Amino acid sequence: ALIYGAILGVYEHLSVEHNFSPLAAGALSAIPESLLKGPMEAMKNNKQTSRPLIPSGSSARLHFLFWSTAGMLLREVPGNMCYFWTCIKCWEYKISPFWSGAAAATAFTAAVYPLDAWRAQKITGVSTKFTFQGVIPFWVRGVIVTGILFTAFEELNDGMSKKLNVKCE
Repeated sequence: ALIYGAILGVYEHLSVEHNFSPLAAGALSAIPESLLKGPMEAMKNNKQTSRPLIPSGSSARLHFLFWSTAGMLLREVPGNMCYFWTCIKCWEYKISPFWSGAAAATAFTAAVYPLDAWRAQKITGVSTKFTFQGVIPFWVRGVIVTGILFTAFEELNDGMSKKLNVKCE
């Protein structure tokens, strides 16, 4: 919730309040997201590979913090640009929230999956290479989560609009 709140909040603030393009707002929304998500994802990757959640030693911790955040930025900036651009295009064509979310997740996955695999390899100390190994579960999870997120967001947004209209009348 915190991560999606940061992404969507920054995106909406920049696009609505400051008239940023979907690409610019999407790219900038990756900054707070990466600061939150990068270290958390890196700890998850370490746990999955039976490594200590956070390495010992100040140099190793600094390396961990840098690569967890920078690696996430490398993934999220282009990913969020594809994600939000696709989302906006789907809404322009009146595609349902669930399928708009599915399309946004698909664009994100297609654009950045090898970067995410590289990020996880870098964090866990495995020799780094670009790969699509594991892309299907990553994509399926993204489609389901984002489809549900967009559907819930739309329902909550509609519900709040109706409540506000009733109170204003």
